[in-house]
Amino acid sequence: KSHIHNILIENNEATMSDIDHIEMGHVAENIPTTFSGDGIELPTPSEHSAKSERQYAANENGHVTPDTSDDDSSSNDKDYPLPVGDVTCCLRCEHISSPVDVLRLTWGWLRTNKTQCLSGITVALAQIPEAVSFSFVAGVDPIVGLQSAWIMGICTSLGGGRPGMVAGATGAVAVVLPNLIKTHGIGHMFYAIMLAGILQMLFGFLRLGVLIRMIPHPVMVGFCNGLGVVIGVAQFNIFKVRPEGAIEGQHRGLSEIGGAFTPFTNGYPWVDPVMGGWMAFQIFVTLATYILFPRLTKAIPGSLAGIIMSTIVEWAFIRQIGYKTDTVADLASVKGSFPAPVFLDTTYGYAAELPPLN
Repeated sequence: KSHIHNILIENNEATMSDIDHIEMGHVAENIPTTFSGDGIELPTPSEHSAKSERQYAANENGHVTPDTSDDDSSSNDKDYPLPVGDVTCCLRCEHISSPVDVLRLTWGWLRTNKTQCLSGITVALAQIPEAVSFSFVAGVDPIVGLQSAWIMGICTSLGGGRPGMVAGATGAVAVVLPNLIKTHGIGHMFYAIMLAGILQMLFGFLRLGVLIRMIPHPVMVGFCNGLGVVIGVAQFNIFKVRPEGAIEGQHRGLSEIGGAFTPFTNGYPWVDPVMGGWMAFQIFVTLATYILFPRLTKAIPGSLAGIIMSTIVEWAFIRQIGYKTDTVADLASVKGSFPAPVFLDTTYGYAAELPPLN
């Protein structure tokens, strides 16, 4: 810093205000530069001062930090004083003095949490077919997967999640359940899931997460690769016609050789070529929208735009010309009452299938 300071002063190539922007080799990016005779890139005297002093401000530690006084975020903070995710905006009496403040806080909440809302809508819509698909893989009624998905999502939201946490239907659990259900029945599955939850909570309370480091890396890679194969092949289930009352767990288990390729060996007939062609077209529309839509605008996530576009294509185009593809309602009923604890369930008869605790 001292060496550069002396060169600048001796060559009259910068004013003292320019020198102020040089801190331990950090030079403000908006200072135009030139090359001195020593081959060192130096700032030139220019009219950068007004802009640079407005955009950069040195803090008490001498580091150059951006000045966000012109950003929209600062004005948003003034309009909406609460953090992202706070749903009690209209209950904060200290911020409300008139009905106008209620509207202002509500609008501020919507604007501040726009990304959160769109993310929630996207996940909610994506969870429906995913939960149904994994229910088929696990060999349970789709209503079990649907009820489990939204209950787990709410519990995670209220309890507090973290990045990377799985809070919905997952293939990692679905692939290990078929053999359990096939051997012992669906009643044992509920106890197995409860036991798994208890063990997870104990691991958290006892801080035993460090034990995961003891698992060999090839085991993790092999499990993830195998899971990818199972999930990828399971997508072909939508191209099969399922007989009434068919349960996936009645067929070859995933632990058997070739068990992951059950969609090709379960004996179910394939959909007719015409419907298969339209289904492939829907897949293309969804993927194209997911890839291309963010180039137009990022106001809506590409995945949500893909779901919306494929739904519009199905009902406004394909069905209007006399064709159709299967929807979630065609694969499984999404109707259901508010769930009751499995021990008290009388709607689906699961309480009668629970084994005795002894």
